Amino acid sequence: ESLANGDQDMLGRLGDARLLTGQTTGALAAYEKLLTMRADSSRVRFQMARVYAAVGDKAAAAVHFGRLMPENAWRLQAGLEWGEMLGRMGDWGQAEDKFRQVLALEPDHHRALLLQGEALYAQARYAAALVPLQRLAGIRSDDWRVYGFLSKSLGRLGRETEAQRAYDRYKFLLHREQIDSRIKAEQKALGQMMKEDI
Repeated sequence: ESLANGDQDMLGRLGDARLLTGQTTGALAAYEKLLTMRADSSRVRFQMARVYAAVGDKAAAAVHFGRLMPENAWRLQAGLEWGEMLGRMGDWGQAEDKFRQVLALEPDHHRALLLQGEALYAQARYAAALVPLQRLAGIRSDDWRVYGFLSKSLGRLGRETEAQRAYDRYKFLLHREQIDSRIKAEQKALGQMMKEDI
């Protein structure tokens, strides 16, 4: 029994490692084998859905995401990743529907608000896109992506002054993040050099 559990844990770790390194075929093989042993494992099903989403198998991913949606513990994450997959495939209407489901569970979810704004913008629903984007700007005013989409949506609606203000904020925040990233990279490199000197 313990050996079987150990084998199952090993298969799970193998699948995770392969998924992280982009070996989707190998990851899928490990998860499929594991799912035959643990047919009720939501974690394995979620990982399989993610692999299918990564390889662009919309139907197979939908089966596994769909099986997870009734489960309270998985509904938010599954809905979010399902919506992201649909968005990558250009199915913005269905993607927006998934983000709406996530926001019904957690109205201030940062990523879901941003993705919903992006999905609405992609459907040329610029006024509707402003709703989640402005909500997000009120909750978290330091995300440059929010202001990028806000600027574009406002511009499409002919609200040029507000669009310019959002664009200025976008440029400022993006520049600040680039500087922060450069500082972190330099600190990491310096830390590495100091370790090598010891």
